[in-house]
Amino acid sequence: ASLIQLKESGSFEKLVTGSSVDIAPQLYHHILTTKGGLGGTIDKLKLLHDMSAPKMTHPLVLAAAEVAPLFARVIFDILLRHASSSLTQGLVEMLIERVIVLYKIDTFERELRALMAEYVLKVFQRHPCLVVDEKENLKQFIQLKNTSGGKEEFFMHIVWIIGEHVSPNSDKRCGTVIMMEYRDVLEEFIFELLSDLQMREREGSTIESAQQARLLNVLMTSLAKISVRCPEIRARVVLILTKIAETHLSTSTVDSRVRRSVLVRALLLLNVLKTPSGAAIFSEPLPVITDSSVALSHLAPTGPLSLLTVGETFLDGSKT
Repeated sequence: ASLIQLKESGSFEKLVTGSSVDIAPQLYHHILTTKGGLGGTIDKLKLLHDMSAPKMTHPLVLAAAEVAPLFARVIFDILLRHASSSLTQGLVEMLIERVIVLYKIDTFERELRALMAEYVLKVFQRHPCLVVDEKENLKQFIQLKNTSGGKEEFFMHIVWIIGEHVSPNSDKRCGTVIMMEYRDVLEEFIFELLSDLQMREREGSTIESAQQARLLNVLMTSLAKISVRCPEIRARVVLILTKIAETHLSTSTVDSRVRRSVLVRALLLLNVLKTPSGAAIFSEPLPVITDSSVALSHLAPTGPLSLLTVGETFLDGSKT
């Protein structure tokens, strides 16, 4: 879009002169340069997008938006196979940074975010030590609560990554302190979800969405997996899971299927953590997602975790 604006203006000087934005020269120079990078302009990208918005529906822009995810897949594949550790770390930073500021063309946003969600899992599968190297970025992403506007799947993948790879088996540096830091950020988000649910229930305006239930289930599972590796936090995680179960048992405004899915996961995880051999339940890794269009394939219980389905019997029995 900016290239089309430049062509129609005739020169860079005329392009920036015709803009009412004070920092137009810097923004246009950033987007029109042949090199890119991280940081520095991330907080100005929305302004840049607004400046180029008049050409958003231009046929060339729409065509570029259609092929861009295809090129991105090729680039990501090459990076996964051949990139150095530092370049791979930069890829993670780019994915986390840019997933929230994509150009506002619906199909482009949807396809590229699905691609980014797919590849962030692949990167951590190959380089699990990044949960230590990128700890601050991962924690900040969770704290920003980017769970709306099409970013839900990427967010859940980040939570899943934390539960799967925050372990001494991924990196010897991943000890008690780091696991407690991740526990804190996941716990904080869970309590915000519960607080929001309780507030809406008091107002009589809530039905917890299936998407929220999916997120809560992934959060609970990730917390439980970390606590298995870090006994120091297990008692605290048991309290959190108990709070989630009690909240959903007492609510009357949540859809029964949504309520059931959360209760099944919370109650079974509680039983797992209270069992001395509970660690064995988590010894089998969950499958890695390669197709982000497959609904919940990475969240569904497999192997020993298929015991989660037993909770259906408990819940059905509690009604009689």
